[in-house]
Amino acid sequence: MPDQQSVVITPGRVEPGHRPANARTRASDGAGQNTLRERAEWVVQNVWSNENADESLLSPEQIRATLHDFRVHQVQLEMQGEELRRYQLDLEKSKARYFALFDLAPVGYCTLSEHALILNANLYAATLFDQPRSKLVNTALTHYIAFDDQDIFYLIHRQIVKSGEPQSCDLRMVKSNGTLFWAQLRICDIQFEHGEMALLLVFTDITARKQAEEAALAANHAKSRFLATMSHEIRTPMNGILGMAQLLLMPHLTDNERREYARTIFSSGQTLLTLLNDILDLSKIEAGKLQLESII
Repeated sequence: MPDQQSVVITPGRVEPGHRPANARTRASDGAGQNTLRERAEWVVQNVWSNENADESLLSPEQIRATLHDFRVHQVQLEMQGEELRRYQLDLEKSKARYFALFDLAPVGYCTLSEHALILNANLYAATLFDQPRSKLVNTALTHYIAFDDQDIFYLIHRQIVKSGEPQSCDLRMVKSNGTLFWAQLRICDIQFEHGEMALLLVFTDITARKQAEEAALAANHAKSRFLATMSHEIRTPMNGILGMAQLLLMPHLTDNERREYARTIFSSGQTLLTLLNDILDLSKIEAGKLQLESII
């Protein structure tokens, strides 16, 4: 294959087969695309753009070598273009995955500035706050936190800015219409590629869980009050039974006194039995095993 070199000439006559005294040559092997571009520019400027140019400036071998290089680089450019199209397709797939992971996640995502301004939010967060995402951007997060719970957020925000350790808490947040809901917050710091720091906030709506906890707590309080009341109600007839039984053991009692004490013991026993039956009925109701009888 002929030696592939680029020639840069100065104005004037160049004899065929000779290089001008001030010509600069570059080997095409490893020169890359820039060298080919310089050669193409030289051909256009000194041969094809000059009607009076001497065709002997380029030998047939040089022309064939240059055309060969042009074809090779054309194939390379087509391969690079195909590779770029594949990269673009992969980028679009990555964007689609990002949309699915970020925007369609079943939890709220927000990126916050160091001063707790919302930089970005996903669709779930916008839905929870009942606000378009465009109105969330550059808004202080505390605007959507209940006033009585803002101190909780200030505390964990100060701790993560100071220590960098992830923080979490439960607090009440506010929708745009003023409706309160419970949210569990988890916050950590992140660093983007260009060095900018931000805070990543992940939160979920735990209103149903909090309501269940409050209901369970209320049920426990009610059960405690019930047990306290029942213990008092049971203790009263039990004291009557024990007291009258102790009196019956005393000597020198008349028959009337014994009968009176016995009636008191019987009455207190009936009262105690009624209480125990009521407690048993309540336990059956709670267990769903109470049976009703129709008495005519």
